[in-house]
Amino acid sequence: MEVPCTPKHLQSYRQAWLDTLAQPNKEATLEEMHRAIRRSNLTLVSDFHPLRRSRTGLAELIRQLPDDKAIVLGLELLPRGITLTVGEALRAKDLRLITGQSLQEAYAPVLQALSQRRATLVGTWVDGNVHRRDEAAAKVWARINRKPGQFRGIFHFGDWHLAAGHLPLRMQEIGESPTIIHQSPEPIWERAGLMPSCNVFRMNAQHWAWLQTPPLGLWANHLQDLSNHDEESAVEAAEHLCESASEFLAETLGLGPPSCRLTVAPKQTWDQFHAQLPRHLQATFALDAPPKIPIFHPRLPLMWSPGPLDLTHLIEGAAHCLNSSSPLHLEVGLRPELRRQAFRSLCAFLVNPFLAGTSIEALAKQLFPQVELESTVAKVDQIWQSPESWHSLNNREEALLLAFLSRRLGQEMAAQKELKLNSLQQFLEPGTQGFDWDALMAIILAA
Repeated sequence: MEVPCTPKHLQSYRQAWLDTLAQPNKEATLEEMHRAIRRSNLTLVSDFHPLRRSRTGLAELIRQLPDDKAIVLGLELLPRGITLTVGEALRAKDLRLITGQSLQEAYAPVLQALSQRRATLVGTWVDGNVHRRDEAAAKVWARINRKPGQFRGIFHFGDWHLAAGHLPLRMQEIGESPTIIHQSPEPIWERAGLMPSCNVFRMNAQHWAWLQTPPLGLWANHLQDLSNHDEESAVEAAEHLCESASEFLAETLGLGPPSCRLTVAPKQTWDQFHAQLPRHLQATFALDAPPKIPIFHPRLPLMWSPGPLDLTHLIEGAAHCLNSSSPLHLEVGLRPELRRQAFRSLCAFLVNPFLAGTSIEALAKQLFPQVELESTVAKVDQIWQSPESWHSLNNREEALLLAFLSRRLGQEMAAQKELKLNSLQQFLEPGTQGFDWDALMAIILAA
């Protein structure tokens, strides 16, 4: 939680934020918070810049604003001097934030929420220290208020700017009394715990804390400390980690954001998970002898796990979200299933290049415990080099072959220095058009 360490010149600035959040608070409701922003002429909403979630929260708050006034959205990361309507923002494909991100991509949910409103976006960023950016934002809002007409402002700024003595004080100096919404502030999470009794807290007439998703560090630490009996908390933690990891994977690989969220089924729900599998997989896995490794539903964003998930399983779960969000998840057959599994393995090996491979024998014991598989292993070991004879495999042999080949393929591709981004993106394209199946087979055979 202390990495990266706060630079010396920002330590007092951060401490003021911690002091603001350290004041006593009381439980409140989401509707009470919504009423507060509907009554307010100006709302300041916190932003944790690297995460998309703070923008989706901002969009939800915007949807609560009444239509009685034109909306002005002030963005810390947009350079001062830039003013544009929401329609212009939706058309400005090349407009960048100071982080280098596309305004359209970073604030997509916000622009969607504003698309049917009378709204203007204004930039407030100026070069200089954090105090100067507070002052610049207040001057921008003061200038807007001098214009004819009535405006309702909502400013999106980094967490620390929302300390009582920072941006709120600068706004008070120009005659405003803003409502401040702290989105998922870590100090409040630390006090409330991972399973808080409510998700909205009121600190005083101005400051509110809205808990959405806990900080990843808090989840990760909690996940490591969970006992094997606390399955419910472990599953929830794993789902949050997979959700965040899938967003980062999509951004890194140049893919669209995932349209679904992974559901993790714990060990005790094997019967229910088994019943949701397609018939050929129900026949593959025994109901009374579940596998010893996680199993993914071929087309749904669903995985079953016999125990706590490690890094590899979390990354594979994140990749499975991308699989389930792509047109490829609708296709059936040996080839699309191999591509789905290989994509999961490839992502796992790219994240952890020290990940060890596995033998057919070890994989067979993990997938089909308490089953005699010597003949199955021998057949698969001979047949995987002859793709034309794969049609002769039974369900269990086919599942073992797919699992083995996908891991081998993921490992080999991750190790290739000439691996290109479009090679990764082609895994999720529908059909085989544009996908070099012969090259894929060549890699398998070389491995």
